[in-house]
Amino acid sequence: MKLFFAVNYSTYGLVWLMQLVTVYLFGLESFGKYVVFLSIMAFVEAPLIAGRSDSALNGLNSTSNRSAFLKLAMRRDAISAVIISPFIFAIVSLSIGWLEAALALLVIFAQSGYAAAKNYYVAKKLRQEFALIEFASALIQLMLLIVASFLGTSVHILIFVYLLNSALKNIILFIIIFSMYESASEAPDRETKLNGYQPLGPVLTGRNFLLNSFNNLDILILAGKTGPENIAIYKIVKTVAGIMFRVVAPLWRWDLYSLNERGHKKRSRAYYQRHLRGAFVALISLMSAVLCFSVGGNKLIGQLYDVDISIFDLPWLLIVAASFAANWYLAWYKIDMLFEPRKIVTLVWPLVYVLGILCLGMVDTDPFMFASNAALFTLFFVVLASLILLNPRREKNS
Repeated sequence: MKLFFAVNYSTYGLVWLMQLVTVYLFGLESFGKYVVFLSIMAFVEAPLIAGRSDSALNGLNSTSNRSAFLKLAMRRDAISAVIISPFIFAIVSLSIGWLEAALALLVIFAQSGYAAAKNYYVAKKLRQEFALIEFASALIQLMLLIVASFLGTSVHILIFVYLLNSALKNIILFIIIFSMYESASEAPDRETKLNGYQPLGPVLTGRNFLLNSFNNLDILILAGKTGPENIAIYKIVKTVAGIMFRVVAPLWRWDLYSLNERGHKKRSRAYYQRHLRGAFVALISLMSAVLCFSVGGNKLIGQLYDVDISIFDLPWLLIVAASFAANWYLAWYKIDMLFEPRKIVTLVWPLVYVLGILCLGMVDTDPFMFASNAALFTLFFVVLASLILLNPRREKNS
């Protein structure tokens, strides 16, 4: 377990270093455009991966032929990618351009079977091995970024590196699985075909689509109100807040996952006690993060990234607090969903948040007002949702 956490933290460090290197080598404008592309992909790609993950994990835990299941999942993912490709192409081309849309489609196809392969390591209790693969993938992407910078500083180069790394990571996962753990000759049998794997499950995909709005919807709305350089600065500050949260998140999250894996399908007293501990740790960390930022953290970020944050006039302390709170909400809500048998219910709270942010985006035309009100709304929403959903009386009344 110590190795697992060490590798995870090292991967977080590499991901942050990639952002730093991207800003240095490609500039704020290209990085800002890349951030917008990734935010769009968070709505068209990430929900597919996350939705498939839930279905894949259930299938892998119930089938006796995991090798055949992986092949079936890859085939069904590719077919589903064909079905939704016109929709994805239209969204990305209208938002950015046709070349970015074509690259986005290639990313979707390159990740066929990725959710099943990723969850294979979970089902086989190979978390450390998967963490090492994630670390290697981040390292490869960092090296690709550095090499690609010699070809130019266009955002298209950044997107191509993202595509190449996505494909390489998926290939590496399958090579390791079929060379070390499974036989590549197994063919899907009747049991495997009927296990219920759904690459386009509407509830699971829709839920993850809504959850991804917490860290991406504000960016897309701001992109329509200001330039890519300002979007880059906004993303940098949110990333730093996210890193501060990731440092403390594992201190209580894995206990909660373990409760669910041991067969605790209801929210026990121990469940709420662990969440209370997590809330205390998160609150102390949030106060520390805001304090650090207020006494010179913004200047430190500016020096690290070689940018002047003050050129984009926003209430940065408020945004840091809201970003931290959003990550805290996602951390416990994704676990709480595991204990909710009525999956449609898990759509309600994220939907309320999305509608609130969309309303603010339509009302507030000024970037400062939108960012300020969105941050305040995020803080209000997280506090309200936490008080209601993490109340021990909730389980007694359900």
